Amino acid sequence: MARMTTGIGLTYRYYPENWAGQITFGPYWDKRNLFVSTGAAVFKTLHRTKFTKLFLYNALSYNFSNMDEPESDDTAVHSFMYGIGPGFEIYLV
Repeated sequence: MARMTTGIGLTYRYYPENWAGQITFGPYWDKRNLFVSTGAAVFKTLHRTKFTKLFLYNALSYNFSNMDEPESDDTAVHSFMYGIGPGFEIYLV
Protein backbone atom coordinates (compact mmCIF):
# COMPACT_ATOMS: atom_id res chain seq x y z
CA MET A 1 0.00 0.00 0.00
CA ALA A 2 1.41 3.38 -0.98
CA ARG A 3 1.22 6.06 1.69
CA MET A 4 1.78 9.77 1.62
CA THR A 5 4.10 11.46 4.07
CA THR A 6 1.42 14.09 4.67
CA GLY A 7 -0.97 11.54 6.23
CA ILE A 8 -4.13 9.77 5.07
CA GLY A 9 -7.56 11.25 5.75
CA LEU A 10 -9.37 14.58 5.87
CA THR A 11 -7.07 17.53 5.27
CA TYR A 12 -7.17 21.21 6.07
CA ARG A 13 -4.70 23.40 4.17
CA TYR A 14 -4.10 27.10 4.82
CA TYR A 15 -2.42 28.74 1.80
CA PRO A 16 -2.33 32.54 2.24
CA GLU A 17 0.53 33.41 -0.17
CA ASN A 18 3.72 31.52 -0.98
CA TRP A 19 3.84 29.53 2.28
CA ALA A 20 1.22 26.99 3.34
CA GLY A 21 0.47 24.73 6.28
CA GLN A 22 -1.53 21.52 6.24
CA ILE A 23 -2.88 19.13 8.88
CA THR A 24 -4.44 15.72 8.23
CA PHE A 25 -6.43 13.33 10.40
CA GLY A 26 -7.94 10.02 9.33
CA PRO A 27 -9.41 7.48 11.77
CA TYR A 28 -10.99 4.16 10.84
CA TRP A 29 -12.44 1.66 13.31
CA ASP A 30 -14.87 -1.19 13.60
CA LYS A 31 -15.52 -3.83 16.30
CA ARG A 32 -12.04 -5.40 16.06
CA ASN A 33 -9.80 -2.96 14.19
CA LEU A 34 -8.41 0.54 14.64
CA PHE A 35 -6.36 2.64 12.23
CA VAL A 36 -5.40 6.29 12.83
CA SER A 37 -3.33 8.51 10.55
CA THR A 38 -2.20 12.05 11.37
CA GLY A 39 0.08 14.38 9.49
CA ALA A 40 1.44 17.90 9.22
CA ALA A 41 3.17 19.62 6.33
CA VAL A 42 4.66 22.95 5.27
CA PHE A 43 4.71 24.04 1.61
CA LYS A 44 6.69 26.79 -0.17
CA THR A 45 5.53 27.86 -3.65
CA LEU A 46 8.41 28.22 -6.11
CA HIS A 47 6.50 29.07 -9.30
CA ARG A 48 2.82 29.56 -10.06
CA THR A 49 0.88 30.03 -13.31
CA LYS A 50 -2.84 30.10 -13.99
CA PHE A 51 -3.00 26.29 -14.31
CA THR A 52 0.09 24.95 -12.50
CA LYS A 53 2.09 25.28 -9.30
CA LEU A 54 5.59 24.07 -8.44
CA PHE A 55 6.41 23.81 -4.74
CA LEU A 56 8.67 22.30 -2.10
CA TYR A 57 7.20 20.43 0.84
CA ASN A 58 8.33 19.19 4.23
CA ALA A 59 5.98 16.69 5.90
CA LEU A 60 5.73 14.30 8.85
CA SER A 61 3.03 11.71 9.53
CA TYR A 62 2.24 9.18 12.24
CA ASN A 63 0.17 6.04 11.70
CA PHE A 64 -1.19 3.63 14.28
CA SER A 65 -2.75 0.33 13.31
CA ASN A 66 -4.23 -2.30 15.62
CA MET A 67 -5.73 -4.67 13.10
CA ASP A 68 -6.88 -8.09 14.26
CA GLU A 69 -4.54 -10.55 12.52
CA PRO A 70 -5.12 -14.21 13.50
CA GLU A 71 -1.54 -15.31 12.73
CA SER A 72 0.13 -12.57 14.82
CA ASP A 73 0.44 -12.12 18.59
CA ASP A 74 1.43 -8.43 18.41
CA THR A 75 -0.94 -6.58 16.10
CA ALA A 76 -0.19 -2.97 17.10
CA VAL A 77 1.97 -1.15 14.56
CA HIS A 78 3.30 2.40 14.98
CA SER A 79 5.00 4.16 12.08
CA PHE A 80 6.43 7.61 11.46
CA MET A 81 7.11 8.90 7.95
CA TYR A 82 9.07 11.99 6.99
CA GLY A 83 9.32 13.46 3.53
CA ILE A 84 10.89 16.45 1.87
CA GLY A 85 10.99 17.30 -1.81
CA PRO A 86 9.39 18.97 -4.80
CA GLY A 87 5.74 18.81 -5.80
CA PHE A 88 3.64 19.82 -8.79
CA GLU A 89 -0.06 20.70 -9.08
CA ILE A 90 -2.20 21.04 -12.22
CA TYR A 91 -5.49 22.93 -11.99
CA LEU A 92 -8.12 21.48 -14.34
CA VAL A 93 -10.88 23.97 -13.57
